[in-house]
Amino acid sequence: MRENELFQICSKVSSNKIVTAEEKGKKFQIYNSAGQKIIKVTVDGCVVNDSSERCDYIFEIGKPVQHAFFVELKGNDIRKACSQLYTTLTRFSNRYSGVQTEACIVASNTKIPNTKLTQEKNRFKNDFGVKLTMKSRKYLVNLSLL
Repeated sequence: MRENELFQICSKVSSNKIVTAEEKGKKFQIYNSAGQKIIKVTVDGCVVNDSSERCDYIFEIGKPVQHAFFVELKGNDIRKACSQLYTTLTRFSNRYSGVQTEACIVASNTKIPNTKLTQEKNRFKNDFGVKLTMKSRKYLVNLSLL
């Protein structure tokens, strides 16, 4: 199946005030007070269902897409989360060319040496122009602040 077809099949459209992805106590939420169109794309096990690394979700904001959030809900392995996000960004870089994009990790435990996290943030910024951020257990994005 082609990429566009997979994205269509694996997407859920919402204009709810709060749009959420949740897994094992980790939660990524978008606060959508204006009721914008948000597309939640399930990447892991749907768009990408082979053995390659991939993040869990991509949230697309606007039509056409103006902002994208690549989201990984992770236990403790932050390095693995960074790798999964990096691989997914590489795989879909053409699809999101020109779109303001952020890579988000929601982890059970955010203990990682600051130097390693800074290196990863710099790598994402240099290679993709993408901001990498990490939060513990809950990550909230307020669309009115973008």
